[in-house]
Amino acid sequence: MNTWRSGHLALGWLVAVGAALILVAVLSGIVHGGTLDPASAPAPTLRPLDDIAPVWSQALAHNDGADSCHSSRFLCVFTDDAAVLDRETGLVWQRTANPAAVPWLTAITTCATAATGGRLGWRVPTEEELRTVMQIALDPAAPFTVNAFGGYWTGRTVDGSTTDAFSILAQGAGNRTVSPKTASLRYWCVRGGQAYDGI
Repeated sequence: MNTWRSGHLALGWLVAVGAALILVAVLSGIVHGGTLDPASAPAPTLRPLDDIAPVWSQALAHNDGADSCHSSRFLCVFTDDAAVLDRETGLVWQRTANPAAVPWLTAITTCATAATGGRLGWRVPTEEELRTVMQIALDPAAPFTVNAFGGYWTGRTVDGSTTDAFSILAQGAGNRTVSPKTASLRYWCVRGGQAYDGI
């Protein structure tokens, strides 16, 4: 009797395992050959840098657009196109640099309270920021109005000095100079990026 029962139990297990194998085979056939599989080889998801929208890591042309406000590098923005987005650095510059020559503190406070294009948040740029755009801004193909002569204030004071600040010459190589804060120089406000701390 035990042998008969053991034989039937073994046969039951054999049938169950066989049914499970058949079920797995059927399901695997559905998964591999069904609608979930792509009709062709999947396309790669990686893109070369040239396919990615312009960013700071690329050198962008400023004179390849339909006009000065629409190039790979520059885009005029805000109300009345009063400012220019530099897509290479991510900074937004006033389209027209202030033509007035003023003391350093006046430049700092005037930028801080400016509402160019209906936007606040302006400041005097750092030396490095000013260098990225100053020479290009003098090109007629660029969307800026900048005086090519004289110095422009930066937001950085000379280390350890309460009386002097750095400025950048517009012409030539954009050389850095040290000027007394009471001197009268031009200024050009920028928005975004990281400002120097310390007046």
